[in-house]
Amino acid sequence: MGSIFQKTVISNAEKYEGYTEGANNWTIFSEWLDEVFYYNPQLKQNIAWCANYCNAMLMISSDADTDTGKMYDAQYFQYQPSFNNYSASAKLYAGYFMSAGAWFKSPELADIVFFNVGDDIGHCGIVVGIDGDTITTEEGNAGDAVRRRYYSYSDIGGKIAGFGRPRYDGYEPEPTPPTPPTPPTPPTPPTPPTPTTEKVYQVKTNSGDALRLRAEPTTDSEQIGYINNGEKVISDYQVDGEEIGGVYQWAHIDNGYASCKYLVDITPEPTPPTPTTKRYRVKTNSGDALRVRENPTTESDQIGYINNGSIITALAVVEGEAVGDVTQWAYTTDGSYYYEDYQAGYVSLAYLEEV
Repeated sequence: MGSIFQKTVISNAEKYEGYTEGANNWTIFSEWLDEVFYYNPQLKQNIAWCANYCNAMLMISSDADTDTGKMYDAQYFQYQPSFNNYSASAKLYAGYFMSAGAWFKSPELADIVFFNVGDDIGHCGIVVGIDGDTITTEEGNAGDAVRRRYYSYSDIGGKIAGFGRPRYDGYEPEPTPPTPPTPPTPPTPPTPPTPTTEKVYQVKTNSGDALRLRAEPTTDSEQIGYINNGEKVISDYQVDGEEIGGVYQWAHIDNGYASCKYLVDITPEPTPPTPTTKRYRVKTNSGDALRVRENPTTESDQIGYINNGSIITALAVVEGEAVGDVTQWAYTTDGSYYYEDYQAGYVSLAYLEEV
C-alpha cells in the first residue's frame, strides 16, 4: 500500500484550478477513474463531476507504483469499497465517512467538504486552506470548472453539511535522515551496458547460412533459435558482448542475441516535421473538446485538450496514425495542458479545418 499526504492532495487540487469541462460534462478526472474502473462495474464519464474531482485528486496523490494501486489507496483512505463504489454521488460519498466515524463539524486541511443543496447533501470539494474564520476550498463542477471558493465557520451546519476526513499518513513525508557512510564492499561483476535504441537489421552471413540466436551475447551460450539469411528483424536494444571479427556489439532480438557482425543496419531515418504557419479551427463530430496527444497516435497519452471551435496555430504537420482517411497531425502549443512539463502536443487533422 502507498501513502497519501495532505500537502500532496492540496498541491494537486490547486494545480487544476481553472480546469474547464468539455461538452456533456466530459473531464479528464472521470477518464482517469473510468480507466481503472474506480466505481466497478460502473463508468461515470459525462455526469456531474464534483465527487469525481475529489476522488481523482486522492488517487493521483498516492505514491503507489501502479494506477490500480493508486485506486485502491484512494478507496481505502476514504473508507470506500472497491466493488459497487457509489462515491460518485456526493450524498453517498459523505455516507462512507459517516459510517466510518470520520465525519466532523470542524475542518482540517485536505478534508473533503460536503455542501447542502436544497434539503440534502449535493456537492463537495477539498479544503485547501484555513485562516482564522475563513475556509478555502477547491471544488470541481463549480459551474463548469474547478474553482476556488471561500466560506466562514458560520456556514457550517447551513451551507456546509460537514467534513469527511480521509485517514492520511500525515501532512507531508518526514525528511529522510542522512545515511551514515558504509564500509567499502567487495567489487561486483560488471553490469550489462545500457541498452541503446530500437533498430531494424537485415541478416547477412558470409556463408549464406542462417544466423544463430544465442541466450547470451557470446558464442559459448546456448543456441535458442536462428534467423534466415536475408531476413529483416527488429532489435529493441544492443549490448556489448564477445568480439566477432572486430565487432563487439550484439543485438537483442525476441528473447535472444545475435552478433552485429552478421547484421546490416537498415533502420529508416526519421522524417523531420514539415514547418508550417497554418491556422485551423477545431471541429469535432460530437462537439466535445479535441484531445491533445503526446505523440501523433490515438494510443499515445492524452496530455491536454482544445475546446471545439477554438482556433489554433500548427507549428508543424507530421505523418502519424490514420484517423479515418487522414494521416496528418498538427503539432501545437495552443491547447490546455495537464502537466507543466508538456507545453505542446499533437492533434489529428481529421478534426481540424483550415482558416
